[in-house]
Amino acid sequence: MGPLSHQEILAWSTLRAVNISPSEVDALRQIDRAFRNYHADKSKPAEPLPPSRALADAAAVAQAERKAHKRKGG
Repeated sequence: MGPLSHQEILAWSTLRAVNISPSEVDALRQIDRAFRNYHADKSKPAEPLPPSRALADAAAVAQAERKAHKRKGG
């Protein structure tokens, strides 16, 4: 399985009727990259991805932008 593509994110958002901001797309791709890097090492057991500060920060920024967009009537 390859990296999460923009086309896959667009297809999902279209099917689910969810508007995704560019920062949310970036956050999803960062999460995907971190998940794959974590699981790339075959010596590690397949465990849930531990939360990291960078991913939490990216999610917080995306959430703040979504709230700001909604306040503006988007």
